[in-house]
Amino acid sequence: MTTKIFDSLGLSAKTLVAIKNLGYSVPMPVQAEVIPLVLQGRDVLASAQTGSGKTAAFTIPLFDILSRKEGERAIVVAPTRELAQQIYKVFNDLARQQMGSALIVGGKFMQNQLKKLKQNPRFIVGTPGRLNDHIQRKSLVLDNFRHIVWDEMDRMLDLGFIHQIEHIVSKLPQDKQTLMLSATFPKRVEGLAQKYLNNPARVIIDNLNAASKNIEQKIINTESAKKPHELEVILKQIPGQILVFTKTQKSCDLIAKQIAKNNHAARALHGGLRQRQRDAVVTALRAGEIRVLVATDVAARGLDIPKIACVINYELPYQPEEYIHRIGRTGRVNERGLAISLIGKSDRKNWQEIEKFLQGKQSAPAPYELKKQQEILQINKTAGPFPVKNPVKKIEYKTAPGQVKKKFGFNAGNTDNTPKSAAPKPQTPPKPEKKKKEFKKYGREHAKHWGKIFAKKAKRSPKFRKLYKH
Repeated sequence: MTTKIFDSLGLSAKTLVAIKNLGYSVPMPVQAEVIPLVLQGRDVLASAQTGSGKTAAFTIPLFDILSRKEGERAIVVAPTRELAQQIYKVFNDLARQQMGSALIVGGKFMQNQLKKLKQNPRFIVGTPGRLNDHIQRKSLVLDNFRHIVWDEMDRMLDLGFIHQIEHIVSKLPQDKQTLMLSATFPKRVEGLAQKYLNNPARVIIDNLNAASKNIEQKIINTESAKKPHELEVILKQIPGQILVFTKTQKSCDLIAKQIAKNNHAARALHGGLRQRQRDAVVTALRAGEIRVLVATDVAARGLDIPKIACVINYELPYQPEEYIHRIGRTGRVNERGLAISLIGKSDRKNWQEIEKFLQGKQSAPAPYELKKQQEILQINKTAGPFPVKNPVKKIEYKTAPGQVKKKFGFNAGNTDNTPKSAAPKPQTPPKPEKKKKEFKKYGREHAKHWGKIFAKKAKRSPKFRKLYKH
């Protein structure tokens, strides 16, 4: 691939000046391929490694289009708040307050976002949940947004945003340009790409679903009980900032506390923290106040910290593609990086799935999962923006005379479907309800009743003991 310069991509003089102010000299491969296609108005399905400049690949041409054409508006949908904030920052660095923009994510004050939306911003970045909140309030109308970007669509599906995605698409105009970018494109995303994109131009930089060549990958075979010791050894040997990934919020907090006890500047970052707390942690990490950040997959996308020297997978991710996004936090933009995975006995099967994914041998989804995905995609639009799951149908089983119908839908005489404990349990007669004692106010029985209560409390509390004596 021949090296291109920004001047040859068809960008306006205003955009070229903004790019130079950011310090960009030569476009990255994904930028050189995607920018001309976006300027031509094509739908684009692009895949490139993490840290390869995908965010600038769509923010630069969108800024160019919006600055040239008055009235054009664009919206970017991202799975996490951190990724949305990163995109918002890149666009604002380009625009330099010359174009109205808004960040619409959860965890922020709704009133501030309403004020921003009343100003009719031309560029909006948001997460699916909060965008739908504003659509339902009718504070956000998408009729005139003719450019939409789906960033990290696979992660949005993992987080269960399929209904919100469908609702956003239903509110967009028919004549629109759609871009879909990610470092990985699992099979479950391919169906959505065919559904949402109109004859898209496919851009694949390097190998699909492959890790960056700048990242050295290592594994340490150990036992689960020895992982804390192995982690401490790595932290002492490797200088610089380190990012440790866990599966759950609970383990994230526990590991962060253990590392802090060993005199390391460590903090935890996960979805259970409030937005202000998450922002404070990321700010401290950028400022160098934190050496070790322990995080869940919330930090696997959208966290652009050039100083991270090493990524440690303390626990492997649930989805194989998340491994690529995790280790992509190091080795950013032609820098060298190191990724270490601690593999216990229970992690070996998961690691085999990751190796298959990296080699391009994706295992086909199970029939049940495939059927479930097809059912989710066929949403009944008449049921509203968030359709409720179909109610469970009651199945009637015919019973022969003398047979007893089970509560689980099985027949007592059916040899194929009858569970082992098919015999019905004898019905016990209901217990008679105990009548509550009714006391006359200030009567003798009333005094006895409250006297017992005060006597019990007097045994436990010195305060009541004094009152009871007097």
